[in-house]
Amino acid sequence: MIQQAEVENQLELRKLKSEIDTQIPLYIKICIMELGLDEIEEGEQADILRLLNAPKFESRQQFLIVIPEYLIKHLLKIRQIALLNCPEINYSNPTNLKSLIYGSLLPYEDPIFQKHLILQNIVKNTNLKIMELLETKKKAINVIKKREIQLLNHQIEVSIKKQTSKFTQKQNCPQCLCKFRGFKANEELIKTTQILRCKECKEYYHSCCIQKQKQDKQTNLMCPVCQLQFVSPLEKVVSILYEPEIINLVDENKEKTLLFECPYSESEYQIQMRCLQIGNIDTLAWPESGEIYLNNQKIIQFDQKICQKSGESYIVTQSVKFGATNKITILYQQSIFKQLMQLNINQKQQTENQKFYIFAVYSVKVFSPKDLLFDLQKDESISIHESKNQIAAFINQIGQNTLKVSLLDIQTLNLMKQPGKGVRCNHIQCFDLEKFIKLNYIENKWICPICQQKCHKLVIDQFQKKIIENVVNQQLKRTEIEFDREGKVTEEIIDYLNYKSSNLDDEMQIEL
Repeated sequence: MIQQAEVENQLELRKLKSEIDTQIPLYIKICIMELGLDEIEEGEQADILRLLNAPKFESRQQFLIVIPEYLIKHLLKIRQIALLNCPEINYSNPTNLKSLIYGSLLPYEDPIFQKHLILQNIVKNTNLKIMELLETKKKAINVIKKREIQLLNHQIEVSIKKQTSKFTQKQNCPQCLCKFRGFKANEELIKTTQILRCKECKEYYHSCCIQKQKQDKQTNLMCPVCQLQFVSPLEKVVSILYEPEIINLVDENKEKTLLFECPYSESEYQIQMRCLQIGNIDTLAWPESGEIYLNNQKIIQFDQKICQKSGESYIVTQSVKFGATNKITILYQQSIFKQLMQLNINQKQQTENQKFYIFAVYSVKVFSPKDLLFDLQKDESISIHESKNQIAAFINQIGQNTLKVSLLDIQTLNLMKQPGKGVRCNHIQCFDLEKFIKLNYIENKWICPICQQKCHKLVIDQFQKKIIENVVNQQLKRTEIEFDREGKVTEEIIDYLNYKSSNLDDEMQIEL
């Protein structure tokens, strides 16, 4: 019923719009005759035609033929510009009466009309005739208005339900680790703990469950599930073969069996096992002792030395059976020393000190540094428009008038070629992605050299890239750039970038 009311309203609004658009040229011609535009001085007529980019005329009769066409063109153009400044008014496809009525009226605050008041009066009279036309459609408009009230009430109800659902979701944390099988949560602590939200998946988590202390709570928090999936920009997870599961390794010998299917379609990718200790910071970690078998073949032997290595996945492609069910067996055994130590710890302390791991199996597409950089240039970038907005927001947030940004890479001190940063980075300063990728291809750390956040995804800043390209092309000795509160470059020598980005903004608005 709601959908039907919405469709019926749109059809009625389009019908009214079509009728208004058809009548506007006629109304303008009538108003031209009523106000005697053909009777004004020839010099003024010539000036009006010049301002409207219309051809010269040889007679008053020809003037009356030419002027309506070019006046209408000019009016439609300035109306389109005026509507760009009112994004809530969608006259091209009106969905409510406000868009129809305000969008149909012609603007008369224009330099040409202010110079020639007779044109301004023609536009005002045309608007009066549009309103008179709408008055004759009062019955249809009242029906539309009733449907709009019905639709608005429905939107309010939906919004309330969404907010209630969001509040319930936040309170219950349905995706938190405490809902995972095998995870022993501290129910008393959960009642008073703070609730955090993952920046990547937008899910809610109890801070005690993901073992984030007060000093670790950041607005760009990443949950353990996302940490497990996004370990390196060079490794893109194609599919999840075994969903993340909690491995609870406590004070006794343990054996856990997991089954997963691996379709033939995954054979072109790398099959990886990944494990993360809950509470560990942004790095993969494996138990300190134990074994993992895949299809009854031992593939991993844990010891203290392996446990200390971070950021490692285990590639098991050769041991996987494609198109069949695969069996994983995880064996864990504490050392005799640790078992003896546990005898002196009471049950409460054992619960608090136990280690939880989260384990999953993925099919992964592995990029070379060259392929990753090409992929970033093609898809993963911050547009000029987005970059300007981020810069403006940052400068206004810190309460300054300008912000200076270095064009040199923080590690090499050379002019950047591919300025960028991680998606979790909140700073404006970039580093050279080309150098960063080459370095981390070997070290596999992927830590931002500016804010020390883990860079699981990288993006190129197109605005800063254009600035650097301009500096190189003009052979400027420039190592830093300054932005103002609107995100524009303050130096005159590269004003064209401001002009170019402004044009881009206009193009984007017109498309919208």
